[in-house]
Amino acid sequence: MNNDIAQLQARIVELTAIVDRLRMSVWFGCLNRNGLNEALKTLTLDTVWFDYFDVDNLRGMNDLYGKPRSSQMIAECIQPRTTDVLAFAKQPTTGQWFSGDEFVTVCWSRQDAIGYAQRVQGLMHDHGFSATHVVLPALYKGTISATLEYADAVITYLKKKKDQRDCIVVI
Repeated sequence: MNNDIAQLQARIVELTAIVDRLRMSVWFGCLNRNGLNEALKTLTLDTVWFDYFDVDNLRGMNDLYGKPRSSQMIAECIQPRTTDVLAFAKQPTTGQWFSGDEFVTVCWSRQDAIGYAQRVQGLMHDHGFSATHVVLPALYKGTISATLEYADAVITYLKKKKDQRDCIVVI
């Protein structure tokens, strides 16, 4: 029986690698970081805004519900999402960023990004969890990478230094 479990786990790792190469998150059904980076290369970024958010206490959610259920709850909150790069320019699109609890949504204006963050926040509350959001222009720090690293640092500061979660910060 342990051998069967080990074989299944090995197969899951193989399938996860295949899906990653396809640019899609296995757990959330959205673009992964590679897919999001690829899609962003096709855009003119001077009008793009990000809603970068970090799910609060994901480890506790996983302990309480299990990773599959926690992931399903998050996926339900980040709708609409797409893995279709052609549809990317028509709607807000969320991708998984650094790890399992950090996401970035590409929006087409400041108001769209704020509205998306508020909608996701409300849906998360309905599911009994929350996230901390930073809304900012895609090129706020000159590059996508620098901008998202800055957004991540803002969230880290809020959570660790100020003990603030479940908020939306607009920059």
